[in-house]
Amino acid sequence: MKKLLSIPLLCLLISAHGPAGAWGSESSTYNLFTQRKIVVGSLENSGDQQYAYLTESLRDQIALLIADAPFIALTDREHDFLRTLSRREEYKQMLSAAGGTIGYRLEPVVIKGEPIAAEYPLHVYGRYEVYTPEEAETPVLRISLSVRNLMTGTEDAVIDLEGSLFGFIDAPRSFLIPILPEFLRYTVYRVTLTAEPSEALIFLDDQLIGIGEAADVLVTPGLHRLAVREDGYHAYRDLVQITADGFSRHIRLQKELCLTRYDITTTPDGVNVYLDEEFQGYTPLSLSVGPGNRTITLSKKGYRTETLVVTDLPEGGGKLNFGLIEAGVSEQLKQKAERHRKRGMYLSWAGLGVLGSSIFFGVMSTLKAQESDLYQTSDPGRSSDARTASETYSILLYSSLAAAGGIFVFSFVETVQYFTTYNRIAEYEQIPLVSTELAF
Repeated sequence: MKKLLSIPLLCLLISAHGPAGAWGSESSTYNLFTQRKIVVGSLENSGDQQYAYLTESLRDQIALLIADAPFIALTDREHDFLRTLSRREEYKQMLSAAGGTIGYRLEPVVIKGEPIAAEYPLHVYGRYEVYTPEEAETPVLRISLSVRNLMTGTEDAVIDLEGSLFGFIDAPRSFLIPILPEFLRYTVYRVTLTAEPSEALIFLDDQLIGIGEAADVLVTPGLHRLAVREDGYHAYRDLVQITADGFSRHIRLQKELCLTRYDITTTPDGVNVYLDEEFQGYTPLSLSVGPGNRTITLSKKGYRTETLVVTDLPEGGGKLNFGLIEAGVSEQLKQKAERHRKRGMYLSWAGLGVLGSSIFFGVMSTLKAQESDLYQTSDPGRSSDARTASETYSILLYSSLAAAGGIFVFSFVETVQYFTTYNRIAEYEQIPLVSTELAF
């Protein structure tokens, strides 16, 4: 029987050493304040040495399982330790990269090897044995894991697990999942979802978790958003309450008739596209839409979110090219219009002031001309001085009239700019997009 086991175990070892995912190598971007390093150390075979080749397979499967955990929860003691550590000069840059905060939920970073004390990881190690109980033909795999916490210098958990060796060979993930709750310090449940057709995309909490099937997905208890979609079918959406381990659901999508296909491109690229508030992907994107008042929403950080009703788009489908408006354009235009209004108002007041001076200069020019005529015979000197003053006031009069005219022209231009800018605001608020190209 031991020889018969070697073939499936060899397959298991090969599958476990597939392409590296979220574990298996050191990361130069590891951040103590956002990530929790877990080092899966040595596993000693304390039983029949014929099964020594299980060691690496067990380490790989444990590492893969922990790497798929939603998060690693910090205890208050660990949180206090990190807060104290953050005050040290050599960790301030790392804290800044974490946004200046230390949360209680850290992303797991899992590697195999020996722990580095300066990284304060959780060190997982232990032993296993395979034996066949009396009066039984099925070999049993027994695993005992210890979890040493290098942040607190304590042994956090000792986890014992026992079950059929064939169970581990057939479904290593299901076999090992019972170790997680105590290790993660919170409850985690398994969810299995299947869908028809087999090409359907399965999303949980807006994250793609499988195509056609997602088995033993780890989730926390509570409400979760479930969505299944495939081109040519009505999308399935539901809010599910996970209250027990082993939640499963099979979703059969219904075919959607009279689909219209739109090839959507945007300026800029990489815009989030939602159909009826369900995420579809990033532009450029091909989107198949059924009949009815469905909505397409386009959103990207730094740009205004736009929502379009499908019935307002061309019925035959085609290519849509949308140019998104930068966020805050309307507010910027309002501020610009207000500046034009104030400048126009100030210039009008200045023009009225200069015009008032023109009236004064005109009156003084007339009075001095009359004075010159009055003393022309009796006092020629005074008459000459009055004539000179009259001519000076006349020059000031024409100059001030010209200045007032120029000021009023500038005031008029600013007023026109004010109304033009506000018209642009109205246009931005009325149309959904700056520019739209349709090609059919």
